[in-house]
Formats: sequence, structure tokens, C-alpha cells
Amino acid sequence: MKTVTKAKILNYFGLFNIVRDLMYSRDKGNPEIEKFYKSFLCKESPLCFDVGANIGRVTDVLLGLGARVIAVEPNPECVRYLRKKYRFNRRVTIVPQAVDAGVGKKKLYMCEVNSLSTIVPDWIKVCKEESKRYSEFNWNKEVDVDVTTLNNLIKEYGLPEYLKIDVEGSEFNVLKGLSQRVPMISLELCTETVVLTQNYLPYLDSLGNNWFNF
Repeated sequence: MKTVTKAKILNYFGLFNIVRDLMYSRDKGNPEIEKFYKSFLCKESPLCFDVGANIGRVTDVLLGLGARVIAVEPNPECVRYLRKKYRFNRRVTIVPQAVDAGVGKKKLYMCEVNSLSTIVPDWIKVCKEESKRYSEFNWNKEVDVDVTTLNNLIKEYGLPEYLKIDVEGSEFNVLKGLSQRVPMISLELCTETVVLTQNYLPYLDSLGNNWFNF
């Protein structure tokens, strides 16, 4: 059975996020994963930004390491899940917005697999028609979402010790909304957007983030 078919069935019964969350729960308490993320965190109770939080896979690991997490996610479906999931957790703040180079509104193109939703239509075209990595998926629903910047998030919540960015093709635009050094930043790297590293690595270097690892 195709992944997209499984996703549609689970979505129909309202189980898609629940099943994935159960699968992701194996990350919590996994010594290798905890060691990986702990290497980013130097302070006690560090502040972390999870930009593109989806249903909280990375947020859960960071919470397990004692972090305070600003979980930023524009997809309304995921936001509802996050709010229910963390309703009693005071160390999580959920920001129901996309992050980009400037403030305003943008269209979010929603996929059956909500982790593939994006504000970048060109990214969809590349993944679906050119690389064909996601050729079986459809982005057949659009919703207007509020957009903020990293600078605004830092102004409101403080400078994070660790910033994770996973936003399906708009990583560089997210970085354009940042004008100061963040101690540790991680970005998703995939085949379709690897060419953009020639843009955002020099930009990070100009902010003082001048040590890189792959």
C-alpha cells in the first residue's frame, strides 16, 4: 500500500497524527538521539526554537533534556494537535505562524502528509515533478497563515541557545529574517534544496555562525 494511501486512510479516521506520535515516541529516551541533541545545549533549562514543529517530534526530545521550547508551526491541523498535546506543559509555547523573511500573510499549501506542507509552491513542483521524490502526494488544499520572522520571535521570547529549522524549502527565507548570531542552528538538508547552501552558509557566516557540520 502506498504511503499516501495509508495517510489518507489514517486521516479519514483521525489517526494520522496519533499513529505518527506513537512512532516518534521511540526517540524519547533513545540514548543516541539524546546525546546528539544534548551536544547542542550548554545551559540548564535552555531556550530552544523548533521552527516547523509539526507534531512535536523534536520538541519532545528537547523537553526531555530540560529545555524550554518555542514550537512554531503554521499548519492549523498540527497546531490543534500541539495545543492538545502540550496543554499542561508550561515549558512549551506554541506559535501558530509561519516564519519567513518578513511579516504578513502567505498561503500554506497543505499535503495529505502534513509534514510536507509548505509556503513554497516551487518546492512542491521540484519534489513532485522534477526529482519525483514526492510524486505520489498531493497539495490540494490552501490556507492563509500569519507570518513572522526570527527577529520578532527573539524579541518576544529571547535568544535561543538552539534553533532548529525544518520548513520544506523556505529555510533561506527564514534565515533572512535573522540579523544576529544564534549559538547553534540546524537546518534540513535535502537533495532538492542543497544548491541553496551556497546562499545561506555565507549568510550565516556573516552573522558569526562560522563553524559548520554536515
